[in-house]
Amino acid sequence: MEAFREAAEHGRTPEPGHPFLRLARGDAQGAWTSLRRVLADETMGLAARTTFLPAGVDMERFRPSGKESAKRPWGLSGNVLLYAGRLEPEKRVGDIIHAFSNIPGPDATLVIAGDGRDRLGLERAAAGLNVRFLGTVAHDKMIDLLNAADALVLYSSREALPMVVLEALACNVPVISSPVGEIPQVIRNGVNGVLAQDLASLTDAMRSVASGASPLRGSPRDSVLGYSVLEMGSRLLRVYQGIDSSPRIVAASSGPH
Repeated sequence: MEAFREAAEHGRTPEPGHPFLRLARGDAQGAWTSLRRVLADETMGLAARTTFLPAGVDMERFRPSGKESAKRPWGLSGNVLLYAGRLEPEKRVGDIIHAFSNIPGPDATLVIAGDGRDRLGLERAAAGLNVRFLGTVAHDKMIDLLNAADALVLYSSREALPMVVLEALACNVPVISSPVGEIPQVIRNGVNGVLAQDLASLTDAMRSVASGASPLRGSPRDSVLGYSVLEMGSRLLRVYQGIDSSPRIVAASSGPH
């Protein structure tokens, strides 16, 4: 922060990767990544005094419901793959559509919830495929939409820890995602989802869900019990209770969808 203030006072532009410059440009995910790197830099003496807390998920609101009854109001049937988030270049939704195009059979639907600059191009790329664009979905409707999905699919080039990942898992919906940001700390291959290292593994994971296969060895919901709002609140309280004896920096992560 001090470096950012001094640069502004002297008319200099902070270095491109500075977290506050990223935040000012609307790049919240990049800002979070940069901030974590700064706080973890041992030369600054902050690493040992920093606690990272993800935002908690409301396990009472986001809970499993009947899959078929959840699909019906959305006009969905068969196996449903869901992308939920902004339609921007770093989200690589075009790659998700490309992977879906390599999945044979009419029984799977790719649902895209969200809006952004890439929407028109993505709609063109999805022409002729069983892909539905819902536009922006209100947060209170996301519970029903997540329960209608057989898997949530993300393939971003960068993330923090999107709330939609925790919300999907809380609804007992597995997550297929690229291994970026904090996501690998939550997703375990074959337990509550798949970490797709490349386009081939993304396609394989999506094909497995589209065919109705369920190779998971665990319960997605059980995997995020430690991320509930109650647990995160308790952890934050314990941090504050120890501040008098050991001052700390608290950084909360819940990257934008």
